[in-house]
Amino acid sequence: MSRCALKYANAVCRPFSPEADGACIPSIPSIATHKVTGFVRGDGNIGTGGVGWIILSPSLASDVPVVLHTTNAYALTSIRPLGAADTLAAGVTTGFCGNLPYTASQLCTGANNDGPIVIGRCVSAGITIQYTGTALNESGMVYLVRSPNHENMSVVPGSNPQFGASISALSGYNHTEVCAFTREKCMIVDFASKYDELNFATISPSLTTTQVNTFSCYPFSGGAHQLPLTAGNTAGYSTTSGVAVSMGIPTVAIMVTGVAGQSFHYELALHNEYAGFGAQANVTPSESDDDGSAMVLTAANQMAQRKTAAPHANYWDLMYQGLEFAAKRAAPIVVPILERAVVALLA
Repeated sequence: MSRCALKYANAVCRPFSPEADGACIPSIPSIATHKVTGFVRGDGNIGTGGVGWIILSPSLASDVPVVLHTTNAYALTSIRPLGAADTLAAGVTTGFCGNLPYTASQLCTGANNDGPIVIGRCVSAGITIQYTGTALNESGMVYLVRSPNHENMSVVPGSNPQFGASISALSGYNHTEVCAFTREKCMIVDFASKYDELNFATISPSLTTTQVNTFSCYPFSGGAHQLPLTAGNTAGYSTTSGVAVSMGIPTVAIMVTGVAGQSFHYELALHNEYAGFGAQANVTPSESDDDGSAMVLTAANQMAQRKTAAPHANYWDLMYQGLEFAAKRAAPIVVPILERAVVALLA
């Protein structure tokens, strides 16, 4: 496994570690990139219904929302970030990764259809949550889920988008992690789920301008921006740099239960890579290792279930177990002559 692939594995399972800084995706072709780590820290509250949540859509731009979360004024028990007229629902607020180096205006196509000066991809995005309320009211559970296919985690699958995801909906996934809502941090990490997300995206000509802007800023969204609404189907946002961007679909959802009004703290580590004319002064060499990246993704997709089976296990231990599994699966198999030997081998 190459050094880049090893750093990629570390960024996926230990995104807050210093060793994850400068992580890259070892895809082919290997081009020099500007490797950046951004941080977001914020606080939210459990709503009046005894439920709070955070939804994450990893972003490349510093001036578009990367997380939405509840405050103590939130009254519902499902994930419903928007109300009428595409505005934030009461008790929902935004979080930005303001220390990223590029804005939406640098990542999006210009008004005259000129190309962006910077393109980007997300290596990994890790988010933690911990209880920070009073000791007397410390209670409840945390449900953390990442969509393996990068579908919209703020809605119930197959339903009208007006129905926001609930605790029972998130509990229906076998890859949902559950932990006690305490002062100990619970963590979940997002990373590429499709081959296209391992590379710098090629914008499809069939996308609308709104979808292009969304895709340029939210690489895991596929250009989709549908959120649970009571009217309409976009989450419009005008950035400080003057670009109209709709927030990409959230690919990670965290829901908590507990006493209304109690607070929680979250932290986000966002590892991105950038290329293009505007990034040239800061690029450093990268490596190609398609086999290594495939092994990392195989291992990473097993981490949630391995964590459920061994809740106190170290994240790197879980990653190593997955890499070991992937390496064995990738080993060549000698095809037996006898049919019964084939059946035994594949059992």
